This record gives sequence, C-alpha cells and structure tokens, in this order.
Amino acid sequence: MRTARELAPAPEQRLDRQPAHEPEHRPEPEHRPEPERTAVSWPSDAALVPPAEVAPAPPTSPAAGSKRVQWTRESIVDELASWMSKGTVVDASFLTRHGAPGLVAATKRIFGRFEAAMNVVALQRSKMQSGSSSAR
Repeated sequence: MRTARELAPAPEQRLDRQPAHEPEHRPEPEHRPEPERTAVSWPSDAALVPPAEVAPAPPTSPAAGSKRVQWTRESIVDELASWMSKGTVVDASFLTRHGAPGLVAATKRIFGRFEAAMNVVALQRSKMQSGSSSAR
C-alpha cells in the first residue's frame, strides 16, 4: 500500500503555487500622472465669519498676557443663570462643548460638583422671583 506522501505530487509538479526557485511575478502598478496643482487663495478667517455670529467674550476679562479666564463664584453663577434663562437644558457635558472655556472645570473646582452650582443658581433665581412677586 502507498502512503499519502508517495501519492502527493512532487513540489515542482504542484499547480497551486510557483516553484521555489522562481520568484512570483507581480504586475507593475499603473503609473498615473498627478493632476496639475494650482494655487488657491483663501479668504481670511475674518471674512468667513459674519460679525453677528462672533461668540461673546467670557464674563471676566483675562489678566494681561494670559488667555485663561479667572472664574469667580459670582461669575460662574451669572454665566449658568444666563444659560438657564435662555431655556437651554444645562448640563456639564453640554457646557463643556458649547460654553465658555474652563467654565465646567471652574464650577467643579469652586463648588465641588457641577450639580451643586446648579442648585445655587436655582436657589438664587427662586429668591429673585419671590422677591419681585412680593414687591407687587
């Protein structure tokens, strides 16, 4: 009886792969000429943004030479109250993306938690509303 090795074709006779002594032939990739590039002049950034859509400045002015805003307890409460008065659902992730830079971090640093600052804002708004309704 013959073994499987004896029945298998010799390596030179196999059709599924190239013999070891000949390198595999790969076709050369087509050479395509690059398209001509022309110089494009872009308008300045100021021309792209209409004046009405410019973001408002942060509530406090940064120190001279520094780009960081010095947030205080009062400026944080005022900023959060202005967002709430617009009817916007205010949460930390929304303000991180759309609010003033550093607002959420300063809120957590000063109040401990973002929700604690929101409680202070809600309390302040309720006091202001109750004070204006009792004056009538």
